[in-house]
Amino acid sequence: MKIVSWNCNGAFRKKFSILNELNADIYIVQECEDPNKTDAASYKQFANNHTWIRHGHKGLGIFARDTIPLKNNNWPNYGLEYFLRPACYSASTLPAIEMLMEAVRVNCWIS
Repeated sequence: MKIVSWNCNGAFRKKFSILNELNADIYIVQECEDPNKTDAASYKQFANNHTWIRHGHKGLGIFARDTIPLKNNNWPNYGLEYFLRPACYSASTLPAIEMLMEAVRVNCWIS
């Protein structure tokens, strides 16, 4: 499984096509726009399978292939302000990957 993390520094709707070359399973993108609030059809298509949290007018997004369902595992945020806690399950790769993200200082733990 290939996981890519990138601080796109905003305007991700104009930059996301760069990621196609990487052919990753999961992209963790800091400072991206909410895919649900854009008019960019190609960005919405890219973000078909995502989870996102706001930080000002930008946010933290996790985007996955359609074959890897993102499921909210409802973990507590442990006092972190910008925290995404999805579980990613894929029978074709790893049985389960748990990811914790904190948007101000991005730390990623994968087990």
